[in-house]
Amino acid sequence: MELDAETLGQVLGQISARCPGLSELITSQGLHPSVVANLNGDEFVTSLDTKLAEDDRLLILSADAGG
Repeated sequence: MELDAETLGQVLGQISARCPGLSELITSQGLHPSVVANLNGDEFVTSLDTKLAEDDRLLILSADAGG
C-alpha cells in the first residue's frame, strides 16, 4: 500500500481508515503489543512521531514473526 505521510502516526491512521479490520491493532497510542513496525528493514519503531522520508518502507509485522 502506498501512503503519503510524514510520521508513523499518520501512516497508522491511514492504514486503520483503509483497513478497518486492523483497527483493533492500531490505537491512538500506537500499535498493539502483538504487532511491530520496521522501518526500511533497519530498525523497529514505536514512536508515533517517528519521521518518515518519501522513499521509506514500513513493514507491519506480527511481533512473533521470524521466530
